[in-house]
Amino acid sequence: MKKRTILGLSAGSGILLYPFRDQTILGNIETRSDYYIGGVPVQYGLNFPGSVMWNDKKGYLAVSNRVEVVLAQPKCGNSSVLAYSRGKRMSSHKGESSLDLVMQGINALGPKVFLIENLPALLNTYSERDLKEWFGQYYLVIHNDVSMFNFGNSQKTRKRLIIVGILKNLKYASKYRRYFQDIYKVATPKHTTELISEVPENGHFRPPLDEQIAIYGGKQMTYAEIQNMWESLPPQTKRLATPKENFNTAPGVYKDLPNDYPATVRKSNRCFNPEGLTYSPRERARIMGLPDSFIIADPLTHPNHSPKTLFNKGCVSTAQGPPYEVGAWFRDVLIKAKFLLPGNTQDTRN
Repeated sequence: MKKRTILGLSAGSGILLYPFRDQTILGNIETRSDYYIGGVPVQYGLNFPGSVMWNDKKGYLAVSNRVEVVLAQPKCGNSSVLAYSRGKRMSSHKGESSLDLVMQGINALGPKVFLIENLPALLNTYSERDLKEWFGQYYLVIHNDVSMFNFGNSQKTRKRLIIVGILKNLKYASKYRRYFQDIYKVATPKHTTELISEVPENGHFRPPLDEQIAIYGGKQMTYAEIQNMWESLPPQTKRLATPKENFNTAPGVYKDLPNDYPATVRKSNRCFNPEGLTYSPRERARIMGLPDSFIIADPLTHPNHSPKTLFNKGCVSTAQGPPYEVGAWFRDVLIKAKFLLPGNTQDTRN
């Protein structure tokens, strides 16, 4: 059996693709500016040398008739719990360009199997019946509102929608569909302190302590002041109380506890580790299950870029998308079903 050809559609920095780098990575079609620096896919290029990241649908032409597996993580932020806490409404997914790219691209390219990761709220816009009609050539296996803990990631509160498609006319399609019914752990969840201990130098950097950020409701504080604030609160404090605001606790602001599982990590600079410091991109990568072999663009790898830009992009690249374990599970199922031959990815897990 030859190596399978893999394509990312709205696959961000390539977290879903990373477990498949022992296969043939054709590239990633990604239109969102979040994953580029000055129009260049800096982060993607570090981990997928020789692979291409296209910023428009022209990528279809380059890979036409060659795609066997599609991996996708289209935008879902407008329907996130955090978006709701701020805007008091859930937005429709219709018209979301990264999702349209995935929906249209899968039918245009006709892969043998695909995986789409999104928020459960997607089903409020497109029901399971809608999806089955749209992807009429595919058997769908849908796992809704499933905790990433079930895949072996440490974020119990990170709940997602997983959609797997198997081409109906594919030999052994019914067998493959049965294999995908079972979700199981491909790693061992860990408490926060164990997760972020002894992190490598690559990607482990933060903004200066004297830099100011808006912590909530327009209130400005330096990182040093925020760290002192956390240290002044009871040790078991996870959330920042805001009694004089319209919300009880500051939206999206939290500090993880050392001997507990981490909360849902985001790209925001207001996610704090047990020491009261904003999480570095590498610490976020650890929480997202990424192996230390996943290279992060940082001030040492790219000294000509602004450290602030690299920090912001690093947080997006590591925290905006699915945990590594989702892609690892998908790969493991394909191996068990004998669709994929195991290769050697040489991952170094913390």
